[in-house]
Amino acid sequence: MNTMRLMGWILSFTLLAQGLPDLAAVRTVPPDPAPPKTRTPIQHLIVVVGENRSFDNVFATYVPDGNQTIWNLLSRGMVNADGSPGPNFTLAQQQQALDTEVYQLSPPQTGPYSTLPQPNTTIDGLPEPPGVSFPILIPDPGLDDADQILLSLGGTGQPMGQPDCRNPANLPNGPFPITASFQGTTCPPPPPQLTPVPYTSNTGDPIHRFYQMWQQLDCSVAHITADNPSGCESDLYTWVALSVGWGGQGNPPPPSINEQTTVQGGVAMGFYNMTQGDFPYFQSLARSYAISDNYHQPFLGGTGINSIAIGTGDVLFYADSDGNPALPPADQIEDPDPGIRASVRTRTALI
Repeated sequence: MNTMRLMGWILSFTLLAQGLPDLAAVRTVPPDPAPPKTRTPIQHLIVVVGENRSFDNVFATYVPDGNQTIWNLLSRGMVNADGSPGPNFTLAQQQQALDTEVYQLSPPQTGPYSTLPQPNTTIDGLPEPPGVSFPILIPDPGLDDADQILLSLGGTGQPMGQPDCRNPANLPNGPFPITASFQGTTCPPPPPQLTPVPYTSNTGDPIHRFYQMWQQLDCSVAHITADNPSGCESDLYTWVALSVGWGGQGNPPPPSINEQTTVQGGVAMGFYNMTQGDFPYFQSLARSYAISDNYHQPFLGGTGINSIAIGTGDVLFYADSDGNPALPPADQIEDPDPGIRASVRTRTALI
C-alpha cells in the first residue's frame, strides 16, 4: 500500500473524528499548468550513462534499422558479426611504446603485440555476484520484483588480480568478444562452470585516470587525416594498462614488471556482441530512441569528475574553505613522468 495515501486516509479520519471540515472541503492545490511548447516534439531528455564503458564495449556490433548508419567496430570492418577479427582488424591492433624519462602524449612506438596479453580479473572484478558480496543491496527499491534476481547474477568466479581463466593467453592483438567460447581457456571443470561468459557476469575494470587515458588515446597532430580529424590513434590502451596501470599511489615501483603486474592485461579491449544476443535491453533502447555514437565524456579520467560534469555542467576542482580554487596537498598531485627502467617495453608506475 502506498504510505503517503495511507497517511492521508489516517489524517482525514482524524480530522473528521474531531469535528473539523472534511479534507475535500479544504482548498486544493491547483493542477500544474500545461507543459510549455517545445520547438521539436522532444519534451524530455533521459541520458543513460554506462559507467567505465566505452561505446564500442556495448555497441560494437549493433546494427541500426533502415537507412540509419553507425560508427562502430562492425561497421568499420574491425570485427565480424560473430565477433571474430574482421578485414580491417589491424586498424585496432595495440602497439608497444617506449617512455622512460618524460611523460609524452604520443610516445615512440616499438611495434605491435604479437598476441593480446591475457585479460586480468583486476582489483574490482567481484568474485561473487554483487548481491552475494553485499546482501544489503537486496532488495533494491529501484528494481521491479522480477528484476531483483539480477543482483544475484554475475561474479568472475575467481580471485581478484589474477589472469582471467575465461580468456586464453593467446588472443589476437585487438578487440575480443567477452562472451565468446574460446579454445585454450584454463578454467577448471564444473563446478564452477565459468565459460562461456554470459553478459551478466563480472569482468575486469579497465583503468580510467587522467594521464593514463590521454596517453592511451595516442593523440598527435602528426596523426591527423581526413578520416581521423582528432589525430588520436587509440592504439596504446594495452601498453599503458600494462606499463603503469592505476599508478603507484605513492608507492615505489616493483623491482620487476610483467604483463600481469598491473592486474590489467588486455581487459580494455573486450566488447559485448549484440548480434549474438548480448545486452538486449540496451539494443531495444537504441532501436526506440536516439543513440550517439560520437559522444565523448566531459573529461578524460575517473568517475567523480565526469559525474559532476554530467549532473551540473560544471567542473570539479580543489577548493579552500571559501570555495576558491586552491593548491591540493602534495600527495594529491600526480607526477606523470616515468622513472628510467632497463626494459624498453615497460616503465615505472606513476607516483
